[in-house]
Amino acid sequence: MPEIQLQVNGEDYQIQVESITILGLLSYLGVSPNGKLVELNQDHIFRSGQFDDIYLSSGDRIELIQFMGGGS
Repeated sequence: MPEIQLQVNGEDYQIQVESITILGLLSYLGVSPNGKLVELNQDHIFRSGQFDDIYLSSGDRIELIQFMGGGS
C-alpha cells in the first residue's frame, strides 16, 4: 500500500494510505476539527470548512492551530 509521509507540529508521521485530506488526517490523529486552523507548508491557512477539500502530499508540513476567541 502507498504511504504518505507528513510532518505534523514538528512530529513525523507515515500513514499507509493512497490519499488523505486534512479532515482525514485529523480523524487519523483523533483530533476534532472544531476550532482548528491548519497551516500547510508554512504558507496557507485553512479553516474547518475547507478541510475535506484539501488533499495532502508526501513531504507536506502541517501545523494544527487551536483557534481561541474572546478577549476584552
